[in-house]
Amino acid sequence: GPILNSDVLATMKEAYPTCKNLLETCYSTGTIEDCSNADNYCFDNYYLPFAENLNCSMDDIRAEIGSGPSEDYLNYLSKPEVLKAIVIIDHFLNFKINSPRTYLPELSEIVGKGIRTLLYHGDADADCDWIGGLNVSNSIKWNNQKNFNSAPFRDFIANNGTAGQIKSSNCLTYVKIHQAGHEVPFYQPQNSLIMFTRWIKGTL
Repeated sequence: GPILNSDVLATMKEAYPTCKNLLETCYSTGTIEDCSNADNYCFDNYYLPFAENLNCSMDDIRAEIGSGPSEDYLNYLSKPEVLKAIVIIDHFLNFKINSPRTYLPELSEIVGKGIRTLLYHGDADADCDWIGGLNVSNSIKWNNQKNFNSAPFRDFIANNGTAGQIKSSNCLTYVKIHQAGHEVPFYQPQNSLIMFTRWIKGTL
């Protein structure tokens, strides 16, 4: 039978058209106001009932609602010297505010220029779920899109085991990390380091 009870399913079904319309408006305008409206409505009326019914965290569906890793790391990453060292571009700092907006145009531009790009998702993340991440990866418009979309998954082997799955073609790589929530390196630090190291070296 269904995992969610019938009342929650009815609530989500009723909220979906409004959520979809608000998201489309966000995609169209890209403004903080429109995207915040979409984010707030969809979370409160679509995602939150789902999480409350299952008593699970959106960041990690294996954990109880309200739980998750500490955000102390944000204080470190916000330091000017750290931002400078990791070469953060200013206009990407607003990502968390208008997160519902689509970044497909920017991704298409980046990948279209041949810039190596890594997209990765934890398989226990309901906030940015791996299926949605894969759909985004397949939807990036660039000259190698057909080859990427038809590329098969292969195992990501790390620490003598299968740590995830990889789909790659030319300069675009998508990785699904097993047993990981929203902040993948928190849940799988060793495998994340292996993933990044191999990607930087071009051996992933």
